Amino acid sequence: ILSELGEMCDSLLFVNGGRIVHHGDAETLRQGTDALGGMLYDIQVLGDPQAVSDWCVVNPHVEFLESRKAGGRIRIESTDSERSAEVLARMIKDGLKVVEFHKEQRNLEDAFIDMLGRIDRGEGALPVTAPKPELPAFTPPESANR
Repeated sequence: ILSELGEMCDSLLFVNGGRIVHHGDAETLRQGTDALGGMLYDIQVLGDPQAVSDWCVVNPHVEFLESRKAGGRIRIESTDSERSAEVLARMIKDGLKVVEFHKEQRNLEDAFIDMLGRIDRGEGALPVTAPKPELPAFTPPESANR
């Protein structure tokens, strides 16, 4: 159902426990942007996949999230493509044989489940990305001034 909503709606609002946990477009959820403004990437390397985790430990602005069969899932502390390119270049320069490096692209159902999991773990949700509407200034009715 969420995939269909993502195609039909310009904006999505998710509420969990009476709190807005996401307000924005479907693409924000799909892209893997996290609550801190970073981007999530899947990486595969030739050789020992543990090398990805080891590399992340000694490199700032890159966090290793989980092991995968031939590499891992990382978070880069920026949504800037330039920063991602720099991270990839450093990996290669440092001897990692990167065969796959791509931004995580999830379906809405997976993104929603991930978001609820972060909330359950106390890690927070995605930021509210849609602008808050401006309300007109309150003007008391004329009868209240008498």
